[in-house]
Amino acid sequence: MQTYRLRIAALVASCLTLSACEDALDALKHYASSNIMYAPSSSMEPTIPINSRFTVFEVERDDLRRGRVYIVQPKSNDARILRLIGVPGDTVAMKAGKVVLNGKPLRLQPQGSHTFETQERETKTAQKYREFLPGDATGYEFLDLRPSLIDNYGPTKLGEGQYFLLGDNRDNAADSRMKSGEFAEGGVGLVSAEAITHYVDMDSVAE
Repeated sequence: MQTYRLRIAALVASCLTLSACEDALDALKHYASSNIMYAPSSSMEPTIPINSRFTVFEVERDDLRRGRVYIVQPKSNDARILRLIGVPGDTVAMKAGKVVLNGKPLRLQPQGSHTFETQERETKTAQKYREFLPGDATGYEFLDLRPSLIDNYGPTKLGEGQYFLLGDNRDNAADSRMKSGEFAEGGVGLVSAEAITHYVDMDSVAE
């Protein structure tokens, strides 16, 4: 967040031309749409540890990208932090806890183990992997704690306006694998674009 403030200040200071002023105004509008949030659970470990803080910005709904982390708010009194995996037209499945996208398993790299604390203050250790979506050479990490009932899903073809999102802590996440009617257990089901309200600035995550 501090980096973003400095960038805005630099833009304002350089506001000597019309285009520079327009850039500064756009940056200020973007900053005004930001919010500070805290992670209430371990569902996005190891990416966003429990109780860490981060900055979110309002989304452009025509710019929802696979691999990005978003705030999903299917109900006004609840919100979830999840990673976008499937977009309209995709066919999504999970087999033994591993994502299969459009008939192809996502590439994985084992990363050893990771220990985390749950919201109940239990300490758990999971296997950590780096997962790569199509066209992404960087990837992101997720955790596989144990075999579970939500390790297998689909295949499901996403219709128009439907999005599939997962928590990075795969066995401790309330995500699209569970129907939205199962909200007591945490499910959000397939999500509409309207329910994806903000994206997470990953550079802002701090414990």
